[in-house]
Amino acid sequence: MQNVQGQSYYSWALEPLTIAAARGVPLVLGGAILFAAIRWIRGRGGSHATRGAQRDTALLLVGATAGFHLSWLPVVTFAEGRLGMLLTLPAVGAACGLAASALLPSGAVGTFRIALIESVNAGRYVSAAAWRVLWGACAFTVAVGAFRFILPDDQPLPADVSAAIGNPALQTTRSLYLILSLAGLLLAGLGRAGVSAIVHRSRPSRDECDLTTQEELRGRRARRLVAWTTAALLVLGAAMLTALPRLMGGVVFGDVQLVQRATDVLIVACVIAAGWVIAFGYRREHSAVGPTAV
Repeated sequence: MQNVQGQSYYSWALEPLTIAAARGVPLVLGGAILFAAIRWIRGRGGSHATRGAQRDTALLLVGATAGFHLSWLPVVTFAEGRLGMLLTLPAVGAACGLAASALLPSGAVGTFRIALIESVNAGRYVSAAAWRVLWGACAFTVAVGAFRFILPDDQPLPADVSAAIGNPALQTTRSLYLILSLAGLLLAGLGRAGVSAIVHRSRPSRDECDLTTQEELRGRRARRLVAWTTAALLVLGAAMLTALPRLMGGVVFGDVQLVQRATDVLIVACVIAAGWVIAFGYRREHSAVGPTAV
């Protein structure tokens, strides 16, 4: 229970989500690492295209693991800041890991490359709807950051509380929200650049799998990068929403609890949507995707 200028409000989503993130993220991450290790042992020596997908998984897990460990840094923060760290940093780390894998050199052997009859573009591999969701999530995150600029500054902590716990390192200032909005833009740009690198990378002729399989794996990699980038943006937006009801308490007329409930629903919707986007990005498509070779 918290109190803002005499008005009480309670978030029914903040504490359960924080507990779920603290307990669920390491379990999911540990299971994913074990599953990836088993698949790598069974699939060693595969084609160049398969090795690219394996590198995606490895760097995704490295990024997510790094983000998870950073989320436990002993910094002073409010409850909403801890939730943002536990949810956002692993997701952003995973998305950055996938983008880094896409942007790194392919390491293909051989000097010959396959010539293509048709030009290639990202639209062949990632649907227009997926791009719209990505840019919508980016716009949502930036809009939340912009909304923060019309809200008042945080009230300073009482002197005795400040002396006991220190000033929060992640206090919800306008500067913090500006940085987070810029981070969202940068993340979306990295995702777009990574997809472009996957799509336009040369096709080695000396690969152990045929062109159809190469293109199917290429499309799968691009869709997963878009999915993780979108999910990271949605979770980042959800984390930025957590402190807004407290900041709005001094300027909103009427039922502050109603504002809190509406924000809680939006936060939960963002988290669920992020999970759904990732699951959708990992669906299998058996139809051939890509241009024709000569």
